[in-house]
Amino acid sequence: MNSSSSTPPGAALALPSRAASFSVVVAIELWERFGYYGMQAVLLLFMVQHLGFADARANMTWGAFAAMTYALPAVGGWLGDRVLGSRRAMLTGATTLAFGYAVLALATVHEQFFTLAMGLIATGNGFFKPNAANLVRRIYDGDDVELDAAFTLYYMAVNVGSTFSMLLTPWLQERFGPAFAFSACSAGLFVGLCFYAVRRGRLAHVGTAPDFAALPAGRAVAVFAAMLAVI
Repeated sequence: MNSSSSTPPGAALALPSRAASFSVVVAIELWERFGYYGMQAVLLLFMVQHLGFADARANMTWGAFAAMTYALPAVGGWLGDRVLGSRRAMLTGATTLAFGYAVLALATVHEQFFTLAMGLIATGNGFFKPNAANLVRRIYDGDDVELDAAFTLYYMAVNVGSTFSMLLTPWLQERFGPAFAFSACSAGLFVGLCFYAVRRGRLAHVGTAPDFAALPAGRAVAVFAAMLAVI
């Protein structure tokens, strides 16, 4: 990815502090990891106990899903850098993940939604993961010491979100059923999105070049069509 920062014209005046900008990214990252690891903690058991998958099929399904979650960030990172902008791509990923977990909750009643949910989650992860990290790099562009400290806090947020959800969602599944567990994952993403909506002004000066230009309708349609093809 292009490591140079991009800012809109006139943005040099009265910029939010780096810490303020970073807090927006780290908050949504915490809730994104809450959702992902919470889902991961109960998914295999859900496939075996509620969908009736044999162990071999459940493991193969998980392996295919994991492969997609590792491969798609390369595409999502390129789209964020060159097409959508990192901020738009991160927001697209978080929104897609929130709906993916909600659809997974529906799959507890309508099993035909399971494949759709997995596609949404893998695609959302592909958009979110590389672009959130890229925004952190751009916030601290040119200051390696501060960047190292920021990524330490960033990964602490990852650990906090994942640990909390991996304790919570198995309990929710055991006590109330898998729909509650997956709904909690979705709710976590919506909390992160609400925080972003309130604080998005703190990131208005951070992003890649496409973030500071209007998104052509044709380009948006092309990205949406590509998402549908993956899903």
